[in-house]
Amino acid sequence: MKAAAFPEEVLQLRIQIREIAPAIFRVIQVTNTRTFHLLHEIIQWSFGWKHAHLYEFNVGRTKVAEPGEFDEPAFPRHPRTVRLGDLVSKDVARFTYVYDLGDEWIHDIAVEKRFAPDPAVRHPVCLDGARSAPPEDCGGTPGYEHFLEAWRDPKHEEHKQMRRWAGPRYDPERFDLKLENETLKLFRAQAPKRGR
Repeated sequence: MKAAAFPEEVLQLRIQIREIAPAIFRVIQVTNTRTFHLLHEIIQWSFGWKHAHLYEFNVGRTKVAEPGEFDEPAFPRHPRTVRLGDLVSKDVARFTYVYDLGDEWIHDIAVEKRFAPDPAVRHPVCLDGARSAPPEDCGGTPGYEHFLEAWRDPKHEEHKQMRRWAGPRYDPERFDLKLENETLKLFRAQAPKRGR
């Protein structure tokens, strides 16, 4: 891959799932030399998603996604070849990540800070966050609201089914910063094998 035509920076990104309250978010620092595919994987690891569905990024008018059957040849940009610094320039303050094009989990990404990398810090790293991501395939925001209603209410007719489906370790309010960074440490160990 060609060397970046931009200065290396660390981007501090606040990544929040749209239309859910209280907020489900992560604050991640990642270098702008990473590809969009690697950012996709970082988001998957940090939110606990399962890498089970298609995804896309939208930066201004530019879509970054693995080409589908009906896409024109030049559209969209491929996430394994486009680095964050190629598109997330100084004038870009926000972009989006959509995971599972059926359930359509839209993640709003705000660029909170940019700064020169510190060689002593390994990226990505998580600084903050709140709550667990919804379970896979729960039907988008309306399905998640229904899931939570049943999950929380022992008298709900689907309570036991939802508890079994989500698994015994699922807790919608859980966020553990230390565990989050241990997870990203595992990601860093695997990332070179998975491509940039």
